[in-house]
Amino acid sequence: MLAVLNFFGVNISAVVASLGIGGAALAFASKDTIANFFGSVSLVADRPFALGDWIVAGDVEGTVESIGMRSTRIRTFARTLVTIPNFVLANRSVNNMSRMPMRREKFSFGVSYSATPEQMESLVRDVAAALRANGQIDSDSVRVNFSGFGDSSLDVAVTYYCLRVDGEGFAEVRQQANLDIMRAVYGLGLSFVVPVRSLHMEQSPGPAARDGGENFGVGEQDGE
Repeated sequence: MLAVLNFFGVNISAVVASLGIGGAALAFASKDTIANFFGSVSLVADRPFALGDWIVAGDVEGTVESIGMRSTRIRTFARTLVTIPNFVLANRSVNNMSRMPMRREKFSFGVSYSATPEQMESLVRDVAAALRANGQIDSDSVRVNFSGFGDSSLDVAVTYYCLRVDGEGFAEVRQQANLDIMRAVYGLGLSFVVPVRSLHMEQSPGPAARDGGENFGVGEQDGE
């Protein structure tokens, strides 16, 4: 069309300049759309997650509800719906929790210093045996150790991998494991230790002492 106009003597320089400005404006206005399109292509090609997967993307955690050409919608555990542009997801680290083969649990607990070495040996052995007997725990992953001497307790470290990775199933297995640990502790006549803080009063010299009176200060002491 420009060639025809030029043939008839029309000055097309202004038309070409206008087309260039319009093209630049169109490209600038559609850059997010183009970015989202290629982000969608990247998500389809890489498949870091699928519908129904539990993912963590930045500060957003929830279940993938829909994957569109422009954005992905995630239903959080607070039941809110978060919409994230695909180009943002394509350039963000996504942790797919649903693809965990197993889920790790790691913690420690303390028992009273009145425990004997023989009781600690039996406790470690009994806790490990109880966890390995749980059919929802990978027996090869169970680690139970007398880990050290705490400020007010003898500490036992526990690590195991749960075969149930969903939230409800993992909570059930963890509850059963905790109950088994309590039975092992109480079965040996031991008790758990919770750090407590006590206050004591002590005398200190002061103006009142010089006048024949007493001046007391308050101190804190950690105990069992």
